[in-house]
Amino acid sequence: QETQTSTLYKWISQIVEVVYAQSMPSWTDDVRERLQSPDPIIRLDARTEVAGHGPTAIPFIQDILLNSKAPYFLKLGAISALNKMPNFPPAQLNASAWCAIVHASGANDDALRREAQDFVNKNAAIVGQNKCKAISSEEASSTKIAIPGQQSSPQDKDLAVWRSLFAFRAATSPSERGAAQVALRKAIWEAQALPTIHIAGKGHHIAWFSFSPDGTKMITLGDGFSKTVEIWDIESGRLLGSLTGHKSPVLTAAFSPDNKIVVTGTRDGMATFWEVETGKQLRVIDNKEEIARISISSDGKRMVVSGGPQSRQASAGAQVHLWNIGAQATKPLNISTGIHGSVTAVEFSPDGAILALGTINGDVLLYSDELGMPRLKKRLPGDLSQIHKIAFSRQGGKIAALDENRHLAMWETKS
Repeated sequence: QETQTSTLYKWISQIVEVVYAQSMPSWTDDVRERLQSPDPIIRLDARTEVAGHGPTAIPFIQDILLNSKAPYFLKLGAISALNKMPNFPPAQLNASAWCAIVHASGANDDALRREAQDFVNKNAAIVGQNKCKAISSEEASSTKIAIPGQQSSPQDKDLAVWRSLFAFRAATSPSERGAAQVALRKAIWEAQALPTIHIAGKGHHIAWFSFSPDGTKMITLGDGFSKTVEIWDIESGRLLGSLTGHKSPVLTAAFSPDNKIVVTGTRDGMATFWEVETGKQLRVIDNKEEIARISISSDGKRMVVSGGPQSRQASAGAQVHLWNIGAQATKPLNISTGIHGSVTAVEFSPDGAILALGTINGDVLLYSDELGMPRLKKRLPGDLSQIHKIAFSRQGGKIAALDENRHLAMWETKS
């Protein structure tokens, strides 16, 4: 019975898709591609074209908004087209599409958030009255936030978060938004009930930190002139030890995959390996060039380093070095293919098969390891500025990049 029902649903879904494809205007395929163009002028023209189609573009826009896998630029273009559309017909946009825009108004990305907030502000009365209210109440009542050590259900706190969220999104004046933002932050903080652990005394400046792979320890660096790295126990906040003896300011540090070693990178190009338990210096590799970024492969055999945005080698062809640290390293491989400008972020995938580099120009480059020599595999599309951080998902299927303007982009690594 279940198999027959599943097959029936599949047939119905296929029929709906065919009918939908036949009903979609012919211009949508072309404009869909242009909405995702790497050229911002082409994207802007495509948004204006969609808006010019008026109500006939609503099914196309709605299809994008309801597709959870729709690329970033498609969603941004869809909402932007609605904002540009003269005599926008509110009744033709269904409740789920309204909610998708309301949710986007709280996005981390500045451009997407601004477009969504503009739309919500223009249509605040409709959003607040009925378009998203029913869905929001249902989601709020079914959502649970797990709080370690709490015996009672956090449902009341969770509902408070949702009420504060929609009050914030429906606010129109600056004073209303300011008050609603304070209330929302308070509700979120109370709902999570996260403990605060102080790991440093008064006046201790932390310019950078990183967690160990097992999540039990953290390393911190002071300001740009500090020559000391400190290791902390996260649960207790206790200082476990300090790594001293650097002759030049420390710019970065990273844990080894087995949590037993910390590698520090300094302005004078020295990569120093330290034993976490004892603080003993194990070995030093002279990179010959400033080290501001470090990533170690999951097997602990390879280490990639770069000089960062202020590197003296910013315009040089080979400012990224790949070291074989599983052996007695004497000379690194230089990576230069596809790189324009200095490299500001480096990261190995969890399985070590992909090396991702981010640049000062906003490029995110993926290299595959072929016979020990990284080959440029893909330049990810995006409209980012200087890349600040790159991270892979735990299984390596997705990669995210954060730029200096707090824009966050995410891609499928295999797409």
